[in-house]
Amino acid sequence: MSPRPTSGARIWWNGRRAVRPIRVAPLPPSPRPHRSRVRSPSPSPSPAGLRANSSVVWRRPRHPDFFPKFKRGLRNKQGRRPPAGGPAAFPTIFSIMNPFSSIFRHQAANLCAGLFLSATALASAAGEPFRPQFHFTPERNWLNDPNGLVYYAGEYHMFFQYNPYGIGGANKSWGHAVSRDLVRWEELPIAIPVANGIEIFSGSAVIDWENTSGFQTGAEPPMIAIYTGNSAVQDQRIAYSNDRGRTWTNYASNPVISSSSNDFRDPKVFWHDATSQWVMVVCLPGPRKVRIYTSPNLKNWTQASEFGPAGSGAGVWECPDLFTLPIEGESGRKWVMTVSVSGGAPAGGTGSQYFIGDFNGTTFTDEATTNPPPLPEGLVIADFEGTTYGAWTKTGTAFGNGPAAGTLASQQPVTGYRGTRLVNSFLGGDGPTGKLTSPPFEISRQYINFLIGGGNHPGQTCVNLIVGGSIVRTATGADAERLEWKNWDVSQYAGQNATIEIVDSHSSGWGHVNVDHLLMSDSIVPPEPDPTLWTEHGPDNYAPVSWSDIPESDGRRLWIGWMTDLRYAGSIPTTPWNGGMTLPRELVLKRTPAGLRMAQRPVAELRSARKNHLTHTGGTLADLNAWLNTQDVPKLFECIVELEVPDGQSAGLRVGTPAQHTLLTWDRANSRLSLNRNQSGLTGFNGSFPGTFSAPVVSTGNRLKLHLYADAASIEAFAADGTATLSALVFPDAATKGLQFTGAAAAQVVSFDLWEMGSILPSAPTGLAGQWLFDEAQPGTYADSSGNGNTMTAAGNLPAPAVVTGAQGNGVEIRRVEAGQQVSSLSVPATNAIMPASFTASYHFNAKANDNAKLSQIRFETPAGLAWGFEIIASRRMNFYVFDSDSANDVQSVAQLPFEAFDASGGTSDNIDNDPTWHHVAASYNHLTGKLTLWLDGVKSEKTVTGLNGSPRYGTAGAGGGLLSGGGLTIYDDLRIYASVLSDSDVSFLRQNPGQPLPAGEPPPVTPPATTSERQGSSFFIHWPEGTGLALWKSNSLENGTWTKVPRSEFLTTYATVMFEEPKAFFRLAPP
Repeated sequence: MSPRPTSGARIWWNGRRAVRPIRVAPLPPSPRPHRSRVRSPSPSPSPAGLRANSSVVWRRPRHPDFFPKFKRGLRNKQGRRPPAGGPAAFPTIFSIMNPFSSIFRHQAANLCAGLFLSATALASAAGEPFRPQFHFTPERNWLNDPNGLVYYAGEYHMFFQYNPYGIGGANKSWGHAVSRDLVRWEELPIAIPVANGIEIFSGSAVIDWENTSGFQTGAEPPMIAIYTGNSAVQDQRIAYSNDRGRTWTNYASNPVISSSSNDFRDPKVFWHDATSQWVMVVCLPGPRKVRIYTSPNLKNWTQASEFGPAGSGAGVWECPDLFTLPIEGESGRKWVMTVSVSGGAPAGGTGSQYFIGDFNGTTFTDEATTNPPPLPEGLVIADFEGTTYGAWTKTGTAFGNGPAAGTLASQQPVTGYRGTRLVNSFLGGDGPTGKLTSPPFEISRQYINFLIGGGNHPGQTCVNLIVGGSIVRTATGADAERLEWKNWDVSQYAGQNATIEIVDSHSSGWGHVNVDHLLMSDSIVPPEPDPTLWTEHGPDNYAPVSWSDIPESDGRRLWIGWMTDLRYAGSIPTTPWNGGMTLPRELVLKRTPAGLRMAQRPVAELRSARKNHLTHTGGTLADLNAWLNTQDVPKLFECIVELEVPDGQSAGLRVGTPAQHTLLTWDRANSRLSLNRNQSGLTGFNGSFPGTFSAPVVSTGNRLKLHLYADAASIEAFAADGTATLSALVFPDAATKGLQFTGAAAAQVVSFDLWEMGSILPSAPTGLAGQWLFDEAQPGTYADSSGNGNTMTAAGNLPAPAVVTGAQGNGVEIRRVEAGQQVSSLSVPATNAIMPASFTASYHFNAKANDNAKLSQIRFETPAGLAWGFEIIASRRMNFYVFDSDSANDVQSVAQLPFEAFDASGGTSDNIDNDPTWHHVAASYNHLTGKLTLWLDGVKSEKTVTGLNGSPRYGTAGAGGGLLSGGGLTIYDDLRIYASVLSDSDVSFLRQNPGQPLPAGEPPPVTPPATTSERQGSSFFIHWPEGTGLALWKSNSLENGTWTKVPRSEFLTTYATVMFEEPKAFFRLAPP
């Protein structure tokens, strides 16, 4: 078994990379959550390395757009795009010959030798005002459905649909992130990329504990990914990993389920204990069915049954799941099937429904039955149960010769009508138009009731009441095929003659109308309860799925969803990323007066992000508002409030300001909780975004307990013990914050608690991020003296770099021989050399080269895509350059340089090549002021840089030596990256004292006092109040262990979260 890899990974807190990686010891294998059979013998490990075609092992560079400019440059120079498969075509983490060959005038013959470091900075609030602070988002590019949720060895894995090449929904691959607490996420390299014309659509992942697949190569069970391959058809495929999901190999005999359809996707797989077999649920989207398969080994599958159509008749079905849930307060469990629908959900767009029932290993049975309520007595104007329209007159072609027998050809399932027939104008699609007009009748009752569905086009797809030649009442559909009861109060027209017309004059999307059972009565027909059980009534929670292999000792069913709606997912006003996840939630079943319902609660681990606490008890809403006016309510918060509201009244809360806010309202009379985002900020980017959305609240008497989270661009509300949820994106101004209650001022406040939610993104550090002294006695591997674990390794087709005398101790010599294009290089895994927004880079070098040499370089890339950096050339000049690799020209192809090349020494004759002297280079950049400072052998020059469109984040940095022509070598020593702008005196100290730390002192260890901790599931929270001046210390023994201080940047301000993964660990708080 190999230790847990740290290279090729990024530590991300809430979807952004931390400025200091957390060094994690190898984790023990996770306890198996199920199954007690003895594991079968494991074959010998196979050699690591790259393989081709279906068995490729993808070692994608850490950045989603690994050298995107160079890939486009390659296209420009060679007249073609990079090989299909994207990242798989660039297998090495940082190859010296890829980036700098572009810098050196893109001449393929001009290879160089050097050192490469990755650089990433924190996204600024000003630059990314809508970046969530405690929800997962990718660093950049498109994200959609969560995939492959699985737990193993202390890590929650979250794969997800991802576009490696841009912000649009294309090139579907599996992104990958892991977390030890469901709050702080480490984004890893792409797991399974699009390749060979096959996109990697949604799916699942499992741990094959008994190696039923035969893929295991070491001591640990393999992780198996099951996904849809999308090309001309959609089929089901598998890949496997023997290193805890870090690298993946496609199964050579894919697909495991073939298909001739392009509508067959999203497999979810789990182990069924009772029948000792694997079970797959996978969607047939158009027919609205879930097909169930079984397998003994994950490779050979047999179709067992189908479920559906059922529930909502809107949209197409996607992303199914099937699992058991406990019934809260009872000993029993029930099977639950969830299915996402692409339209017609309660908020009008995408959503997810669920069914409660039983599963026997092959067949799922839905237990829900719904009978329509009896209708009031009255006069039936028309029930449309005949084969003709009778005395009704018809014009146009939309309505055919008589009522339709339900759903028509190519139409989504029509539901909610009574009997066997209805009026349905989807005859031949949405194009045809027409009108039906009733014979005259006398209005003799107070109400006219009817069922209506279809398009939401007032005046065009509608039912009209005509009295005296004028339209006096009208109604339209809701862009849904389900028919709902509508009623008109017509008492003012009693005794008058009237006609009803059914109109379809709209010939594009949703250009049809469904109508049934026109009834005149003295009472209204109440809306029938929707038989569909919805997981969510807000607009922004799609494709939720649950984690597999949660240990039985935990026992929770956890899930997460994609926080958006398909209607506007592509229009979201965020950059350089699009898409994020909801908060992770725990699921249970709860008995309510309406029956069994799914309840969702935010996971307890989210408490670790709490900071400052505001609390208020008693009084009225007016009292609470007065108190809130005296408080500084944070923008990011968690709030739990319980209210008592008088009969027939409503109460709510306004998040934001009077001018810009999201409004939540509890309408007690109608038992609804609504969310209104019409004035929430940016709403005009898509016409479907504004709106008010509501969820039924199962009767709770006169009390409502609301649990609310507000992030930078989202609101998530949980009510009635989690049986009512509303999740919504919002895009307020960065400065918008505030909280006030609305409605019944006399409502009583039972309790109010609000916590500021800390950004999971830590503050930029000021310390040493990476240092390489090159003092190793044996060449080839070089330790990071900063303690961050960023080991350098040698590569190339020459012998390993020689051990030579350095500026202090040893140095490292790297060579290039042009004749054979032989290159020796050093590289740092793209994860670990971390560059914040402001930085200082420092190194010593000694060059042996011909004239016109570029002896060393430091390079970055801005968010806007401009590559820029510094270079030392042999004429003792330090040059600042900017270029755009989309251009066919050289490094000076962008004419608008922030400043001209300058001579650091005052002349150009004092060459620094072929001399015995060690030289020192330092460069710093202050992202707040734009000041760039360069030092060469102590000579300083500084400029204010403009036009770079942001600080050097999301790019790469390198330091290296190389030639345009001729052979040469460069010796390096003491290469450092600091996460701050150093002073002149600091730079002078580094120049004169190679290998020595900057003058600073760590306080000596002290004997720490004990502190308290609180256990929550698989973690515990160490209380660490802000402002105490205490540090966190760790030891493996209370009696004889050595106490070491844990960097505060690894944890939050108020709490430290520690997982139970190490055999023995003790944590205390003490003075630093």
